[in-house]
Amino acid sequence: MTGITGEAIARDRDWGVSARTCRRAIQSLKESGQVKVPIPGGLRSPDTLEGCLDVETDSAEMPQSLEDLIALFSVDLGKWTPECVTPKAWEVFAKIGEEMQVKVLHSLAARFKRRPTWDDLATLREALLGDITAAEDWKSERQPDLAEQGRRLVVIAPSDVHMGALCWGEETGSQNYDLQIACRDLLGSVAWLIDRASRIGRPARVLLPVGNDLLHIDNVAATTTAGTPQDIDGRYHKTFRAAVETYRTIVGWCLDFADCVDVRIVPGNHDTLSSFTVGEVLRAIYAEHPRVHVVNSPNPRTYYRWGATLLQLTHGRDEKLTDLAMIAAAEAGEDWGQCPFREALTGHYHSELVCERTGFLRRQLPSLAPPTAWGARKGFVGNKRRAMALEYDFEDGMIGSHVYTVPRG
Repeated sequence: MTGITGEAIARDRDWGVSARTCRRAIQSLKESGQVKVPIPGGLRSPDTLEGCLDVETDSAEMPQSLEDLIALFSVDLGKWTPECVTPKAWEVFAKIGEEMQVKVLHSLAARFKRRPTWDDLATLREALLGDITAAEDWKSERQPDLAEQGRRLVVIAPSDVHMGALCWGEETGSQNYDLQIACRDLLGSVAWLIDRASRIGRPARVLLPVGNDLLHIDNVAATTTAGTPQDIDGRYHKTFRAAVETYRTIVGWCLDFADCVDVRIVPGNHDTLSSFTVGEVLRAIYAEHPRVHVVNSPNPRTYYRWGATLLQLTHGRDEKLTDLAMIAAAEAGEDWGQCPFREALTGHYHSELVCERTGFLRRQLPSLAPPTAWGARKGFVGNKRRAMALEYDFEDGMIGSHVYTVPRG
């Protein structure tokens, strides 16, 4: 109560008593200690704790807005950004003469967070790079020799996940879908496929195509690459981060399952730029890992050879599907001539299809995503939500497959 005067209380509080009476009341309260209340009329000093600035005022004429509070405390908005504002009110009792007085007091408190500086961002960058390079002791791992590897390749190929899509089952006639469900179903399908494939034995390598409309949108405007607006769940940055973290988990599972993991980025029509960016992040994360090899290219098609089998990986939207064989022969001519087994793995159409013509097989992969509102209006409904794993022998080509179907409900 130091510094609080009877004159100030009489002037500010309009209690109908004189300054002399207020001074006597203050002295009586100080001596008796019966009532301890915050006497209004002052400002609480700003408190700084772990990058936060807290300010609060107890005054008769409480600031009416955050702007008033900022001006009152001279908060530098170049250094601080508002986080929350909390108005408060409470009753206090004081004996004035022979009469007990009740008054409602007010305060206004605000918390500000420190804005990041270039030094902060540099520190964050160094921490991120440290996390990437120190996540595992990769350099101590031994790269298996080809002679020690088995004959079996497993392609784990969930396609058209459309992370970030928002689907309302009542509207589409199918299942609800959002970012959390997409991550759950993607991880669930991969875990199931690895479990089934591992029952046969440990493969030499896993081929992991990443992309094929992994993300539902390609920018913060919530549109596809071509600019088509989409129904989305959450912000673009949140979806992008979820995609990277999900595939870090999947790569870790694959490393427990096989000797080596080969990641190939396959851009889709929804996420042409985003799939490339996800690929660059994965390439940076595993740059020093002796058992993970990430190939990321802006080319819409990529190729992978396993012994006698040549695989063409493409989303399949822009090419004429009957031309894929000639495109593969032109782009991968040497491998084409040496491989009796030639296949294309495509996506986009959210349905499973196998078509073979003149020695070239096109395998259209199913989708893990349910129909969107647009798809339901167009009648693209009823297809099972599935993911596939394909197995190839080093000399004998494809020898088996596993198909995971998302449970209904």
